[in-house]
Order: sequence, then structure tokens, then C-alpha cells
Amino acid sequence: MTVLAPKYTSDTERIIKIIALATFVAAAAWVYLYTQTVTASYSLRQLEDNLQRERVANAELKEKLYGYLNPSDLDKFVSERNLIRDNYPQFVSVVR
Repeated sequence: MTVLAPKYTSDTERIIKIIALATFVAAAAWVYLYTQTVTASYSLRQLEDNLQRERVANAELKEKLYGYLNPSDLDKFVSERNLIRDNYPQFVSVVR
């Protein structure tokens, strides 16, 4: 007759398995956190580049606007668009 006995694991084997599992979980968490950090850093770099491009575009638009409104070139601007200089302008306003 065969007697089946459960496999006995010693306390040392259990401790080794727990340490191995903890090491695996810690390594997986470290890889996940490292990936998240690299992704955030890359995204931040892209946002900074986009912000710099938008600042340059904004400066170019301001330069163009100030060029149009430059007093020395304002007469040229008026004549190009056939505008009339009004010495006594009257503005439309709504009084409440």
C-alpha cells in the first residue's frame, strides 16, 4: 500500500521563497517607476520645446503688430489701405 504524504517545506525554504518574491516585486516596481519617470521627462521636454516655439511665434507676431503701429510707418499703412484720417473722430458707445 502506498502512503501519500504532503511535501514538507522547511522554514528556510519559505523564507527564501518570500525573499525571492519580494525581490521580484521590488524589481518590477522599480522598472515601472523608472519607465514612468522617463516618460514624464520626455513629455516635459516636448512641452518645453512647444512652449519655446510658441514664445518665438508670439514675439514674431508682436514684432509684426508693432511694425504696423509704428508712428513713422503709420502714414504708409493708412495710404496702403485707403484709410482717411479723421481729426474729430466720433465713436459709437452704448450708455447703460
